[in-house]
Amino acid sequence: MMPKILIAGAGLTGALCAHILKRDLQHKIEIVVWEKARGAGGRMSTSRHPDNPQCSVDLGAQYISLTPQYAERHKSYHGELISNGVLKPLEGIIEGAVESAQGTLHYVSPNGTSSIVKHFLKNSGAKVEYGQFLSKLEASNVHESAQPDIPSVKLYLDTLSDGTAVEPTSTEKGIMIKIVANPQEEVSGGRSREVFDAVILTMPTEQILQQKGLVQEALAKRSLIKSHLQSVRYSARYALGLFFKQGTTLDVPWCARYVQGDPCVRWISADAKKRGADSSIVGPSLVVHTSVPFGIHYLEAEKEEVQSVIMQHLRQLLPDLPEPIQVMCHRWRYSQVSKPYQGTPGCVFLTNLPNYAIVAAGDAFTHSNLDGCISSAETTCERLMEYLSDSNQL
Repeated sequence: MMPKILIAGAGLTGALCAHILKRDLQHKIEIVVWEKARGAGGRMSTSRHPDNPQCSVDLGAQYISLTPQYAERHKSYHGELISNGVLKPLEGIIEGAVESAQGTLHYVSPNGTSSIVKHFLKNSGAKVEYGQFLSKLEASNVHESAQPDIPSVKLYLDTLSDGTAVEPTSTEKGIMIKIVANPQEEVSGGRSREVFDAVILTMPTEQILQQKGLVQEALAKRSLIKSHLQSVRYSARYALGLFFKQGTTLDVPWCARYVQGDPCVRWISADAKKRGADSSIVGPSLVVHTSVPFGIHYLEAEKEEVQSVIMQHLRQLLPDLPEPIQVMCHRWRYSQVSKPYQGTPGCVFLTNLPNYAIVAAGDAFTHSNLDGCISSAETTCERLMEYLSDSNQL
């Protein structure tokens, strides 16, 4: 029976893990991706105007910088994205940008940065389930005919959507099944049940530390790993997405601007102009990112209050800014990794037993950009495939 892998998180690292596992193992593996949000992307998310999906904003990552350091090592990934039109050269003016290392090339995603994640997810053929929030992993014994009890992993939520407690479920033989997966939002009223042989956790480290069951048991035995996870730090910031009616002109000479000296606003981007996707039939959009100190100061404030403060600063910077027809405010609690996991190993095995494994992965174990996520995914998949081979699961 082929191993079945759960990837928790449909951000860039999760999508790349699914892509690499499928590329290297083909039909020898089954891949399932859980994402707590309604769509793929994570910090590479693209938001759309509710009444006009053609009008979009990238509230997370703004553009992709390909450096000489990774040009050769990751050229297959870069080349695939470029040849498929997922990335194209950034041609607009970015005012106030710090000079990049010689040989660095900047790219944008014509269809939004989430298209990068969606590209790798689609290639993987993985079963992607949205609105699925993972909070607990447990092991249970399952008796299979002519075989001894096999410890595996059981996943479930603490409560169902109606607030009722979730109890362990048994098979018709009275033995607990391998995995119970309870969706956060139950549509049919039933409970989905799936069996996994390994789990890759790609969420921020603080959320990994909040996982219950097996993760807590593993960390209790591996205090150094727990300490290193606790030491990871992220920057925080807010993002605004402003949508304007059709025919509106944003009279700025740049496609994006790094703002100097303002205590609130750090980045402004005319989103469609930056992506080379200006259109007379679609209203323009504007993205605003705050500085990290502002984000930290207002981290627990009400978003309505924060939005008002950001708009005041924005209008001081752009006094002729037209009135938007809609404004989105997003809090990035985990914007970028400012202090990675010690030694930047790419991934860490929290549990590595003969019958199941739990792996922590993501940019916390490398660095926060496309190449950091590629490096983490490559290391994770290489080590996971070694584990599956050594444990005779391949």
